[in-house]
Amino acid sequence: MKKVNNKEERIMENICDAINNMSDFEKGYLLGVIESRAADKEGKKGKTSKGSKKTK
Repeated sequence: MKKVNNKEERIMENICDAINNMSDFEKGYLLGVIESRAADKEGKKGKTSKGSKKTK
């Protein structure tokens, strides 16, 4: 497991504080954005750039 440095720890604390102050709607929106980005990233891992073409 990677050890967290001080800068990363402060960032995580700021994120936690921000989430605690968000409304349920804002938390849901943030969760949706994060899940969408994660799905996009996973989709790109499975594809190679060779021979892949976008279709309209």
